[in-house]
Amino acid sequence: MSDYGVFTKNDNGRLVIVVVYIDDFLVFSSNLDAIQYTKSELSSCFDMKDLGNAKWILQMEMTQTDDWRKVTLSQS
Repeated sequence: MSDYGVFTKNDNGRLVIVVVYIDDFLVFSSNLDAIQYTKSELSSCFDMKDLGNAKWILQMEMTQTDDWRKVTLSQS
């Protein structure tokens, strides 16, 4: 099943997930270079501003582990 707001790319074993919601992008990957490259490519096509790590999305708090391997969403 696919969702038109979620896009994936596998570049030489580096998985990148881009989530689009209205006018926001979330870029996920376990590889920081892949994230930076993806943001660079997107900014060459769109007028965008990097707001840093996401803290809230759709009224859910978003946290990640220090090693960036796990993302948790909480509605509490």
